[in-house]
Amino acid sequence: MLPSPPFSWVFFALLLFSPTVHSSRILAVFPTVSKSHFDFFQPLLLALASRGHDVTVVNSYPQPRPVRNYTDINLQDFKKVFFNNIPFDILPQVPTNFIENHRFLLSQIEGNELTFSHPDVRRLVNSDEKFDLIITELWNNDVFLGFAHKFKAPVIAMSSCSILPWGNARFGNPDNPSYIPQIFFRKYGKLDILHRIINTCQLAISQLLYKFVYNPISEKIARRGFGDSLPPLEELALNTSLLFVNTHHTLHGSRPLSPQVIQIGGIHVKKPKPLRKDLDRWMNESADGVVYFSFGSMLRGATLPEDKVRAFIDVFRTLPQRVLWKWEDDSVAGLPQNVKLMKWLPQRDVLAHPKVKVFISHGGLLGTTEAVVSGVPILGIPMYGDQPNNVAALVENKVAIHVDYNNISVASLSYALNTLINDKSYAENAKKLSERFLDRPQSPLDTAVYWTEYVIRHGGAPHLQSAAVHLTWYQYYLLDVIAVCLAALAATVATVVYIIKTSLRLMCAVKTTKLKSN
Repeated sequence: MLPSPPFSWVFFALLLFSPTVHSSRILAVFPTVSKSHFDFFQPLLLALASRGHDVTVVNSYPQPRPVRNYTDINLQDFKKVFFNNIPFDILPQVPTNFIENHRFLLSQIEGNELTFSHPDVRRLVNSDEKFDLIITELWNNDVFLGFAHKFKAPVIAMSSCSILPWGNARFGNPDNPSYIPQIFFRKYGKLDILHRIINTCQLAISQLLYKFVYNPISEKIARRGFGDSLPPLEELALNTSLLFVNTHHTLHGSRPLSPQVIQIGGIHVKKPKPLRKDLDRWMNESADGVVYFSFGSMLRGATLPEDKVRAFIDVFRTLPQRVLWKWEDDSVAGLPQNVKLMKWLPQRDVLAHPKVKVFISHGGLLGTTEAVVSGVPILGIPMYGDQPNNVAALVENKVAIHVDYNNISVASLSYALNTLINDKSYAENAKKLSERFLDRPQSPLDTAVYWTEYVIRHGGAPHLQSAAVHLTWYQYYLLDVIAVCLAALAATVATVVYIIKTSLRLMCAVKTTKLKSN
């Protein structure tokens, strides 16, 4: 038996052959008021801190306990957050339409002014600190790209949903509306002519609104925060090194992506943990399985209108399955014995439980992704934003049934639930979709970490940028080339016509001369 090497040599060998990670200073600016948005950003930030990078995070959802290499600048006292506190009656209509979605996005821009009033943010703006990378959200404004200019650092954007209509151009990313549904569109798959017209109009209107309405407001806020020497935000946006987007082609369909756009859908999904013993026992005791019901982390489910609550309860009473319902109040009148209410649930762990047969969801992207990973069919009731788009993608994959909020009734719910439970094709399709979604060379988190450090290593990685980024719109669509070709064609046709007319005139003149001489 060989003698064991001394510990010092073992330690030296580990240092010698382990990959070297250079510590960088990273500033992440995520002043979002939405908990679900930050849940998408947070795993990457924590992973970077665990790898030795010094991460400073401007956010409204600070860590509950100190984390090494991770510094919070807490905005909770400066901004109202959306966490289990949005009542149903605040929504102008359900589901919100294209115009209402834009009204909501527009209303949130002014709130960024409050971020600059935080003393630690002001200190950052006026400091001479050095950062190697800025990470921020691609959402309804580009206000905080000013930090990239301030610190002369490359910037990575993160989108917690599909790419917004104004997000593609800055990466030279194709967004052809003939087959790529924009985020507020409610159809997936092959689009007929009417759908293509609507999709095209919504895409064009969204891009124009961002350029002529959203961006001027953002410019004023950014200049008040960073000073009048700040370059135009549109110019700064074109220097974005990379975009991490919360999608995956197996769920949202195939589309061309530039090298700057990296899909990391599922980055927030962790390895499931065992459930609390009493909850696990309650679920396992159900011979027919469990239906899980939650409207996510922003909507307060307990504010659901009474007539719709009664419809759910009447349907649940007829099911042989047990129902686990996220409900923020203490009780519901007339609750059947097979229904269990809980104010908060570890959703990832619940959906991973083998007894769960169906997930009743509003179509939020984090929850639906967790259901996809777990191979659970979905009854989708979308409310606002990208949720109709997400549910449409699930329906296209044959793993979900869409029930319109305004059509919630005993009949519609009973049909959808019984179909999802008893038609085995939905469970089979959900398992197949899960396998496709998870079949990747790297996990979403490892992918995000790799590309983040790649951008740092290569000074912003400008070589990834497509030449399309710097083309004007008419150059991108080859309108100038088409104009030149049409002009050349017109000149050619005119020349040919002129030659023919001239030739005919000369021939006629010659013929007339001969006749006269005869």
